[in-house]
Amino acid sequence: MNKSLLLMTVASTGMAQKLPVTIGGGGLFHADFSNFRAGIPYARIVEFSQKDFAAGGHLSVEAFMCELGVNFRRGTLHIDRTDYVAAGWSEEFTMPTLLRTAFKNKVSVLDLNLFVGKYPFKISESVNFFPQIGLCYQMFLSMKNGNETGIKYSDFNALLYKHGGGFDFFITNSILFRTEALFVLRLNNNYEKQIKRLLGSHRFSLGYGAEIKIGIRYILNYNRI
Repeated sequence: MNKSLLLMTVASTGMAQKLPVTIGGGGLFHADFSNFRAGIPYARIVEFSQKDFAAGGHLSVEAFMCELGVNFRRGTLHIDRTDYVAAGWSEEFTMPTLLRTAFKNKVSVLDLNLFVGKYPFKISESVNFFPQIGLCYQMFLSMKNGNETGIKYSDFNALLYKHGGGFDFFITNSILFRTEALFVLRLNNNYEKQIKRLLGSHRFSLGYGAEIKIGIRYILNYNRI
């Protein structure tokens, strides 16, 4: 038993030594969507949608099939509202200020990312493929062209789940070009939760989107698997 444990330890240590330790960064594009509706059936329905488009850069360090990094992105946040009002329903119905909101804002966002499962599979002498899953906490840093509804940009902070994969193209033994594609799911932010409470909606919904990254990485311990 002790011999088997020793062999497993040696094997795992050898694999760990082969896994790349890298640092690097590059550019990214991020898109995020969500929509939901609620109200009084056959009388008045209010539908809200949120769209977030942004571009920016990313920096990270990667070791032992894990990656810890940050993204900084700037873009536009769209909040749209559509009313579906039945005949005879009073348009003078008093609606909270938050529910009358529809705007387009320039925003700055910081993402904190943690990815795991990034085991590299050798495709050819110069190309590796790797899967990845991870969590991200997005923090809105600023919101320009502000509206007068009292909405705080921190209301759009949220937890995201990301999964996807990428390819590493070796330029030299210690430098590689990386491309990544990620599918994104987002838990409701505080703004969406407030809207749902005011509308009396209890339907569970998620934001969804995608993220594309490209970049250059420097390999600190070149050992190609």
